[in-house]
Amino acid sequence: MAKAKYLFFIADNYCFEILRPLQRLIESEDGEVWWFVFGENVHCGTFSDDETYTKDPEAAIRFNPIASFVPGNLIPSFIPGLKVQVFHGLEWKKKGHFDIRDCFDLYCTQGDATTTRFKQLAAEHGYFDVVETGWPKLDGLFTSPAYHWNEQTSDPV
Repeated sequence: MAKAKYLFFIADNYCFEILRPLQRLIESEDGEVWWFVFGENVHCGTFSDDETYTKDPEAAIRFNPIASFVPGNLIPSFIPGLKVQVFHGLEWKKKGHFDIRDCFDLYCTQGDATTTRFKQLAAEHGYFDVVETGWPKLDGLFTSPAYHWNEQTSDPV
């Protein structure tokens, strides 16, 4: 059986922290991930040797992903597969946060502050879904072992 293929569409360096937890999950289930680097704001030296990336739109199209994950606001329609916006910040009050740009099939929201409004918008527009998934960039804060400070045995200086 062929591996499921997923494309990570990135335009900024902060996308690595957001998408790598998802990459680990996909690869643990024998899926394949390619990164499509859009623009000049991504430092490609950040990729590890075992990560595949391209800057070539035609290569991304030939890869033919079943879904593309985007920690951003736009993705070109010529990329095949479902388009999934992964929220990339916690500031939901900024102008344009709830703008529907007609390019996503699924919005993965990080919490109540955004999920409720996006579900209302999904009902109004009728062509996309909304799932509250949390924010992968923060997962490490809640899965790391607690640090235990040594008891202070002397007076502070």
